[in-house]
Amino acid sequence: MFISFVENAVKHNNDSAKSSFVNLFFEVSNNELFFKCINSKPVLKAVNSGIGGLGLVNIKRRLELLFPLSHGIKIEDSQERYCITLSIKL
Repeated sequence: MFISFVENAVKHNNDSAKSSFVNLFFEVSNNELFFKCINSKPVLKAVNSGIGGLGLVNIKRRLELLFPLSHGIKIEDSQERYCITLSIKL
C-alpha cells in the first residue's frame, strides 16, 4: 500500500524548472502506525491523457477493507506540494 503512495509522489513531482522532492516519514507509537508522504508539485502540470486516476480511490477502498474503522487518511493539496498522512491502529 505504501508503494502506491510513493509511486504517485514520484510520478507527479517531476519538474524541469525547479528541484523536486519526495519525503517519507514512518513512526509507530502507542500501537498506531503513522505514515506521511510529502512531494513537490511541478510549476507546469503535465498534460492529462485521461487514462488512470484510480490509484487513490483504490487505496482508500483497500484501507476500508483491511482496516475498517481503524484508520485515518488526510490529504493536503496545495499549489506547491501534496501531502498524504495515514494512521492505522495496530
